[in-house]
Amino acid sequence: MSETIRTIGDTGNARGLLSFAGAHLVLAPGDLRIIAAPGDVVRTDPPARGIGWIAMLEQWRPVYALSFDLAPVVDEAAAARPMCAVLGHGSALYALLCDDIQIMRGAGPVFRPLAPSMQAPGLPIRDLALDARGLLCGTDANRLGRCIGVAIRGDQAPARVGRAGVEA
Repeated sequence: MSETIRTIGDTGNARGLLSFAGAHLVLAPGDLRIIAAPGDVVRTDPPARGIGWIAMLEQWRPVYALSFDLAPVVDEAAAARPMCAVLGHGSALYALLCDDIQIMRGAGPVFRPLAPSMQAPGLPIRDLALDARGLLCGTDANRLGRCIGVAIRGDQAPARVGRAGVEA
């Protein structure tokens, strides 16, 4: 936890923009909780389909990496992404490794709801926008978590790591 980059305080209508594997996800306001260094991730006994764990609010939270199509990936390239976004809604938290994380303030691009023909059960994308970065996909932490199969439980922890992230 000593390498935490920045906490996201009162951001009002600010939204987190997560970029990885060519995808750009824009989160609902308040869903990006903390930007952490990937050095904080403990890769001991990772969760199913996950990369490892990060300690937040005195509990272990699962860490994932996603492909362009939002499927969890477990490989060295994904695990080497330089930023870690801690996401959540309420007290349920999990983290995603990203290539870049930005905070979008102000009006920003205009998002349009998905056409009914583009909607599919389990799809976390709820709206789309275009800007200089390309296609931006709007989502929220709950939808994204359900899509990637996040099992959010505060009592989970890697077997050989204590609460402070030290080998037991």
